[in-house]
Amino acid sequence: MKTNFKSIICLILAIAFIASLTGCAGKAVPSGVDADGRFIYAIVRSNESDAQVNDSAKIIRTAIKDNFDVNIYFRKDNAVDDYDNNYEILVGDTNREESETAIKRLEANRTANFNDFIVKVINDKICIYSKNVTVLNYACQWFADTFCKDLESWGKLKTNYEFIYEYKGENTVVCNYVSNKDIGVYNIVLPRYASYLYGMVAEDLVKYHKELGYAPKMLEDVIDKELEYEILIGDCDREASKSVTAQGDNFVIKVIGKKIVIKGGNDLATREGALYLFEEIKKSSESGQGFNWSDGHTINGKYVGDQADDYTLNWYDEFEATTINYDMWSDYLDYANTTTHDSQNGGTLYWYNCYGESKYTGPNLQNLMYQSDGNLHLCTQNLDGKNFAGALISTSTTMIYRYGLIEIREKFADEPAACSLWQNGANTGSDLFKHWTIAGLNQDRSSMTEMDIFEDYGQLNYFTSTLHKWWSQVRVDGTRVASGHSSLSGIAKYHADDNNTKQVYNTDRYGDKLNDTYHTMSCYWDGTQIRFAIDGKSYLTVNYLDANTSASSYCLMDYLIMSCRMSQGGYCSVNYDNDVHPKLIEAKVDYVRIYQREDQNSQMLTTTTEKKPDNRVITVQYPNNDLGNNY
Repeated sequence: MKTNFKSIICLILAIAFIASLTGCAGKAVPSGVDADGRFIYAIVRSNESDAQVNDSAKIIRTAIKDNFDVNIYFRKDNAVDDYDNNYEILVGDTNREESETAIKRLEANRTANFNDFIVKVINDKICIYSKNVTVLNYACQWFADTFCKDLESWGKLKTNYEFIYEYKGENTVVCNYVSNKDIGVYNIVLPRYASYLYGMVAEDLVKYHKELGYAPKMLEDVIDKELEYEILIGDCDREASKSVTAQGDNFVIKVIGKKIVIKGGNDLATREGALYLFEEIKKSSESGQGFNWSDGHTINGKYVGDQADDYTLNWYDEFEATTINYDMWSDYLDYANTTTHDSQNGGTLYWYNCYGESKYTGPNLQNLMYQSDGNLHLCTQNLDGKNFAGALISTSTTMIYRYGLIEIREKFADEPAACSLWQNGANTGSDLFKHWTIAGLNQDRSSMTEMDIFEDYGQLNYFTSTLHKWWSQVRVDGTRVASGHSSLSGIAKYHADDNNTKQVYNTDRYGDKLNDTYHTMSCYWDGTQIRFAIDGKSYLTVNYLDANTSASSYCLMDYLIMSCRMSQGGYCSVNYDNDVHPKLIEAKVDYVRIYQREDQNSQMLTTTTEKKPDNRVITVQYPNNDLGNNY
């Protein structure tokens, strides 16, 4: 999309003077300086404008300062109340009435206006607006090049001037109508707690329509105000959605008034229904013939999962049994018996595994890991005021996989307990790596990727998702020494040495704290990117090929680790207070599910022999896909 905008900017500049002629009948807008020696127009953007809007406004400020040799006011819209003859250049959506007028004019011009922009003189204001912040940047650059080169070019800006640029994209806009309304204006609604299986389809549909010039919104059902035209995906808290039912692998698409309801009997079926609608929309662009669905129009379908590009549920634990399944879960690197950490309270943090083992030998250690009520309970305990124990469980010797979507639904622990969900690989020579060589996994692993799906460090409303790459130095004789490490960039990566921030759970928006209820954390992983999502909505995408980083470690199979701990020195952000915090705190995991597609060269190895076996029977999920021996 960005490349297309760059290619059209030359066309915009080429027609600039033609556009200017449309406003030549009026008189020129004012120029000159005010009593303070500043340019008569101030540049104004919204008090809530982001960095991209601010940067766009600065393009005009720089051009006027440099080319007119004057200073100019640069402020937010709440800094000065509006008044008559208050000359302003309004960049983006401000609180001025003229901004609202310009926006309505742009929207009235055509429905698919997301990538269009308008420059319009209204009274004492010059309005520059686009719904797309990238296009707004180009609009400001065009305005600066056209009218801010010198005072002569500024004089071509007339009092009745209006210019609307209509973006011509690569895809043909074919109108599909539902209840006599272009489906491009329908907004997407997901349940407050959704699966990313269909959340990713919703995101792709929004992106597709935006590329066509529409401006659909992504909404959450119980949080966002209901709008007139909506596509309801999943079990949404809207009356139209409640009136539709689906069972098992079946899905239903039904038009109910001004709503399109998509509902499946499970997450895979709901995804299939959302994909069906998306494919119908794309086929219209390819064929040039749109569809027209009226109230009551119904499509019934079924998820089958027999195609290579279908997701299948390949590994899962719903924790419905009364005991932990050792065919699925194990310790991690024998942590419980070998590893400890300093506690913040002057003692030691010990680990407790799914076998009931711990290096701690004192008398008061409770059962810190068990299954009941359809949950896996991961507990952390204050042992004696300074020593603590935490729970840790892994699939490191039972299941490893490459590519797919993992979803973990968990009720995170209360403060100051820290919950962690992450995936690791294993370097050549480690005991974990040797476990899998009998399956033909004969990689020479000098590197691996760690995917931190969720870490809250004991805080109630903050969490992070991070990628780490680890590697070894290889000597001439083949031995390995030391270990290298780097963290890869992403819009939500949190480290002290970069400008990205932790994810903030919006308590004002949701009305609760992060650990008040269950949340579904998702990690999507394929050969080009990794995405992280919470409750079906993504917040971090890392395209590691675009970032010119080594892709080799991303194609190596990983295992899952889950933990709950408190008072770990150097890790937990909240100190344990013996006078305030409870002695036992727990997290509860409702389920872990891994979905995969065969066509993405996915792979999974699982074992079926119980509890630390010497002879392991290994099942290969996709015999026709490689095991990652060459990378």
